[in-house]
Amino acid sequence: FLPWEKYSEIKSLFKIKMADVLENNAVNSRKSRRLLADHFADSIRHVNSLYNKEFGMEARSVPAHMPHFINKQTLTELHDKFNDEFRQTTSHKFRQSNDMQFAFSYYYYLMSAQVDVSYIDMFDDLDTDESGILSDRELRVLVLRLELKDKTMAQRLTTIESILSNCQNSESQDDIGNNLKQFEK
Repeated sequence: FLPWEKYSEIKSLFKIKMADVLENNAVNSRKSRRLLADHFADSIRHVNSLYNKEFGMEARSVPAHMPHFINKQTLTELHDKFNDEFRQTTSHKFRQSNDMQFAFSYYYYLMSAQVDVSYIDMFDDLDTDESGILSDRELRVLVLRLELKDKTMAQRLTTIESILSNCQNSESQDDIGNNLKQFEK
């Protein structure tokens, strides 16, 4: 130890002086620093809260900055569903915190909006070779489309086999439709 480090008075003076220096630096940096509003992040939070109310709580992150393929029909549905919010967004000259952030809102609308699909439409969509029979490849596509999270491919195949067996044994078309899940867009 150095001789002056042994004296408690000098230590306490040094601590007081350092505290004053740190406090002055913090005050000066706050005065000189400009506070910027992050309207982009606020608009993401705004859309996320709207979607939490509409589609339920979900962990959503910002999609990558990239080109987006836009389906006009889906975009029209989105604008119809959140008409007031989009109208308010287009009325702003500059970005605001309550804007509908386009990429985020479009992407998560695609992920969250449920569509009722009839079994005939689903079959026609899956039957890419238009043979009237689902081939092995087409059945694998069906298995991948079903919401069977946290299951192995073998478990998925067993589940689809059960669903298709129930469809085959069904008396009516309503029973067949009840055995098939809804698909997301």
